[in-house]
Amino acid sequence: EEEINVEEPRSLDVVDLMLRIAAIACQRLDELSPQSLSNIAWSLATIDALSSPIAKDFIMAVAAHATDFKDYEPQTIANFCWSIRRLGCKFMLRCEGREFAKVAACVTMWNVESFTWQDKAGVINALAFSQLRHTVEPAVKEG
Repeated sequence: EEEINVEEPRSLDVVDLMLRIAAIACQRLDELSPQSLSNIAWSLATIDALSSPIAKDFIMAVAAHATDFKDYEPQTIANFCWSIRRLGCKFMLRCEGREFAKVAACVTMWNVESFTWQDKAGVINALAFSQLRHTVEPAVKEG
């Protein structure tokens, strides 16, 4: 039997752990709930890990993956918008960022009464960075 030395704890780089989880999640987006995706994005943005290529890849993959938001709660959308906004203007002006902004704008308009003021503020903050001025609302609201 191996004896465990409790006096010498192993060092763990939390940012490295978060980036590893993001890299795995990026490969398995369909298996994660919208809340899980949003939580990972929010966590990466909160600890300023978005300069990492892994974090950027994760955010871009989720933005491209989140094409309709039908399963996303208002706070989840707002948190993800905030995370994307932390990437800055360069991302929001890219194709993935602009498409994400269009979908977020439409979903927010459809459900504006169910969004808290904090959720609305998070969404419009991200939209401001997208420089999106107009978008075409789909003719029929699904779901």
